[in-house]
Amino acid sequence: MLQSQVNRLWAVGLCALVVILLAGSPAWAFPPSNPYQPSGPEIVGMLNRTSDFSGGAQASTGVRTTKADGSGILIDMTWSTGAPFVNETFTRHVLSQRFPDDNGDGDGGDLDAFDGVAWLITSNTAVAVKPYSQDWDNFNFQEGNQNLGAGAGIIAVPANTPTIISIDWDNVSGSFGPAARTNIFEIGFQIFGPSLAQDGSTAPSRIDISAVPEPGSLGLLAISVLAMVRRRGR
Repeated sequence: MLQSQVNRLWAVGLCALVVILLAGSPAWAFPPSNPYQPSGPEIVGMLNRTSDFSGGAQASTGVRTTKADGSGILIDMTWSTGAPFVNETFTRHVLSQRFPDDNGDGDGGDLDAFDGVAWLITSNTAVAVKPYSQDWDNFNFQEGNQNLGAGAGIIAVPANTPTIISIDWDNVSGSFGPAARTNIFEIGFQIFGPSLAQDGSTAPSRIDISAVPEPGSLGLLAISVLAMVRRRGR
């Protein structure tokens, strides 16, 4: 009788663990139906395009390290708006993955099998992220057109909340059709930090950019836990 009660308690506890793990999985923010999900090595190889976007006027700086498991990067940001009339009045950091120029199928920028891109971002402070895509043919630059409350194409990432940020090529400000998806130049995003006075003030953030986890990983964990319950109940 006592053993039966213990087994039931184990079952309840482990099943509760499964629910917690599934509930804590990253949330999608306005996902495309079939996004390209860059791998850890691709994220490690992303370019810092901040200076290009800001004309060298962005005062924020970031120190990047590769995560120990190779699944992405960590960026220790020091946000700043610098000085009036010299630097941008807002904080941002821009990263991109660049592809080779080739119009033929099978080249590095041929993503016509997908309808968008997705990354996993976590920050210890709240940030906003605006993904973009650009093709080689005419350097057609597109950002998302969805509005989730933070502005067109912008996805809010709450502090300490893993968030899958994405761009849906079927919902952009202009058009990013099959021809563009076959010959992509860059995919990336702008990360916007806190609003700061232009008086030398700074603010830190640690940002984790990783590959999106496989959808089945948490499901396999749940199966393993339930198998433990069954073995223990015998």
